[in-house]
Amino acid sequence: MRNKLLKIVNHYGIRKQTKYLMSEIYELVEAIVEKEESKKDAIKNMCDILRRAFLTEYKDIYKDHIAEEISDCYVLIEQIRNYYNISISDLKEIMTLKIDRQLMRINAEESGKMLDEITRYAKEHGGNENGNN
Repeated sequence: MRNKLLKIVNHYGIRKQTKYLMSEIYELVEAIVEKEESKKDAIKNMCDILRRAFLTEYKDIYKDHIAEEISDCYVLIEQIRNYYNISISDLKEIMTLKIDRQLMRINAEESGKMLDEITRYAKEHGGNENGNN
């Protein structure tokens, strides 16, 4: 697959493929927004319920659309990754660091919310911020 991806990116050029990736990412975002907006649409929800009830094989067209757009983006990302000779193990290492960093931010945010709740509760119930009366 690597050779096929390199042939494509070398044929069109890295700059053109990078611009193409930007348009594909936009299409992916549109597909996701469309799926999320459909959850708010009562008529579409009723149609989905009826389709599920009467069809033996129900297909989530939004999910299929999102999968297609992810595939488009992934092919282009793989072209760029191969063009710059970036290994999957290097990407996984960077991804792990970024995921761990984001989880630390979430934990800090949740701890801050918990502290805010404790403080609010203490004030409402006549105690100080430490929960002592």
